[in-house]
Amino acid sequence: MLGETVEHVRSLTARLLGLLTFALFPLALISLYQTQAVVDEAENLSRIALRAETERAAINERKLLEEAFGAAKALGSAVRTSAGGDGACSDILRRFVADNPNFIFAGFIQASGMMSCASQGDPVDFSGRPTWTEAVTDIRPRLQANTSGAVTKRSVLIASHPVFSDGRFAGYLSISIPHDVSEQMMPQSAQRDDFWLLTLGPDGSILSASGDESMMVDILPAGISRSELFGRVNAVFNAPSGAGPKRKYSVIPIFDGHVHAVGSWPLASTKNSLVGRGASAPLVFPILMWLVGIAVAWLGLHNLVIRHIRALRDAMRRFALGERNAPQLRLQNPPEELAQAERSFNRMVTILTETEERREADLHDKTVLLREVHHRVKNNLQLIASITNLQMRHVRAPETRRVLAQLQRRVRGLATIHQKLYTTPDLTTVDARELVESMVAQMDQIGGRIDEAPVVTTHLDSAMLYPDQAVPLSMLLAEALNNAWKHAGSFDGERARLEIRLTQDSDDILQLVIENSRGPDKIDGDAEIPDGDGLGTTLMSAFVSQLEGQSDVETGDDFYRLTVRFAAAAFDDNGSDPAA
Repeated sequence: MLGETVEHVRSLTARLLGLLTFALFPLALISLYQTQAVVDEAENLSRIALRAETERAAINERKLLEEAFGAAKALGSAVRTSAGGDGACSDILRRFVADNPNFIFAGFIQASGMMSCASQGDPVDFSGRPTWTEAVTDIRPRLQANTSGAVTKRSVLIASHPVFSDGRFAGYLSISIPHDVSEQMMPQSAQRDDFWLLTLGPDGSILSASGDESMMVDILPAGISRSELFGRVNAVFNAPSGAGPKRKYSVIPIFDGHVHAVGSWPLASTKNSLVGRGASAPLVFPILMWLVGIAVAWLGLHNLVIRHIRALRDAMRRFALGERNAPQLRLQNPPEELAQAERSFNRMVTILTETEERREADLHDKTVLLREVHHRVKNNLQLIASITNLQMRHVRAPETRRVLAQLQRRVRGLATIHQKLYTTPDLTTVDARELVESMVAQMDQIGGRIDEAPVVTTHLDSAMLYPDQAVPLSMLLAEALNNAWKHAGSFDGERARLEIRLTQDSDDILQLVIENSRGPDKIDGDAEIPDGDGLGTTLMSAFVSQLEGQSDVETGDDFYRLTVRFAAAAFDDNGSDPAA
């Protein structure tokens, strides 16, 4: 009996069974590891998908809020500069509301709390309301929900933007968005069932929701305060809902860090399904290998797992290298676990590709909008300059004509900046050389000489400046070139000369030199003489100070030279106005 047992153990069948058992043990471990990797990848893709779905669902809400605050900011400037009192102001707001079906009301609340300029209704006094006290204490753009508007008596979202006049707070321009319009922006259906979206205001109040707001308490995570929820911006997490079952949540900011969108769907069953199948596969797979042999086992492993993993790996590598036009991944008869990974991967590719396209489209829209802003500002400034020119033609007093001419010159200097900004590719920098050339080209029209214009020579280096420095530089050029142009003279009948030099050294230090010839002749008796007492000299000193530079004046028998040195600086995003 013992001898027979030993023979059976030493037989080929027993050895093959033992070898296969030994060989399949690490394969079973590998199978479990690969299954877990697929589960983790599916979970990660689920997080990415929820965030992308939340971004997609909230995009219309974001656009509506951006449109409301952008319009409030623009209308604030319009009503602040409008002539004709509250009647003209109300006409502006009334036309705006009539042309924009997404908004039902617009009003300007003065710093005193009185709203006498509005698209409809009688004047309203907000000065005694707690919300107004808070608004004037902490001046910033605001968004709040009101179930009954003070004028419309409807449930609205109110977007308010502060208005400033000469650097002082002048009030708020408020625009009302009906709740039903906001909720129409919410998705009526999603790519998967039971997806909910809601937006929260800075105080945690619900601004809008994709369903019945009374159910939002059951959808929001339980035991997590609104401030805690805002602390998880751009994160995807799992938490018990107010109704009990766990859900997956994604929190994203949709406006200026004050308004957030919360997307949620139930925890998917993908992970549990994959784990269950992955646990049984290592047990069934060795039994099949025992039956069909080593060759069939290797072929089965290759056909069922390895080739699909390689295809998925190659597709992921191509996507990581930037191939966006490649066809979707198509596995040939894959197991269900890998079929789910295939679907998740293709969905991820689709979502990320659409997200990139949306970002490119948003960037293009923002570029067009910024270019249009600079273009409109330039046109408005040129319109002011033209109006000033018309006024000069009807003025007889020399002093008044001189003041208007100086104002026109300064406005044209600002218009030149905005013209350069909307014609440059990046819309953020201005070439100082082109700025100087434009200012010099304008002098022959507005320089105010009554005799032959001086000979102008230039030596200009290219230097890119941000608006923080380009604006004061243009204003400085307007003043300095005007003085140099008017007072350039010469002896012995020679033609007056004017020389402008702009150089930049290796340390990004710019040096601007404006030099004009001098003569005994008097060019314009009404012109302001740069003796240090006039407004032009005061302004030039202020502009040099804004450039954080230094200026030197040299005077000789036959020349007058102004030298300004300053360092090219990076963009200042603190919101200060360099022209103030």
